[in-house]
Amino acid sequence: MNIRQTLICFFFFTLRGRNTGIINAEILVSTGKEGGDITVECIFTFSGTKKIFCKEPCKKGDILIETDDVTAKRGRYSIEYDKGTFLESAILYVSIRKLIKSDAGKYRCGLHRSVLPSSYQDIEIRVEEAPVSSKPNVTLQPLSASVPSASTLTTTQCLSSSTGSYTPSSASPEGTQQSQKEQTPAAG
Repeated sequence: MNIRQTLICFFFFTLRGRNTGIINAEILVSTGKEGGDITVECIFTFSGTKKIFCKEPCKKGDILIETDDVTAKRGRYSIEYDKGTFLESAILYVSIRKLIKSDAGKYRCGLHRSVLPSSYQDIEIRVEEAPVSSKPNVTLQPLSASVPSASTLTTTQCLSSSTGSYTPSSASPEGTQQSQKEQTPAAG
């Protein structure tokens, strides 16, 4: 076997079971909780220049991120790219923060290449409802019972029907005794 045949065999051996075609037939399924974050690994045999993350059908309005950079962020969506080496796969991490129910669906991550054909990985994201908390989010403060002290006088004014004059009256026992003493000399 010559070197050319060995390299060809090695090349096909490394492609076996990997994402090298236009679209990988395997769909990655990932589940996250509402309000949480989710990150999915798209693994490719060969690196690429342009990275893409889109919601199917991946038409112009469905593209969430498309960049030549290693990392990119747009709103709640982000990607991070690990180019790998000759013997290691390239990995494109795609993330969605603060998941909402409408995020559930099919997505695609991909690498565009100049020499080799571009590769895509199909993803299905499922969003579960956020768990219902059994504990209240509000902490109640204890109420303070305010009781007036014995030295606090609450005074109201009463009209004496016999004299036509105002006489102070008090809610405290001391004030009541004082009022009665004041009324006694006036009555006499």
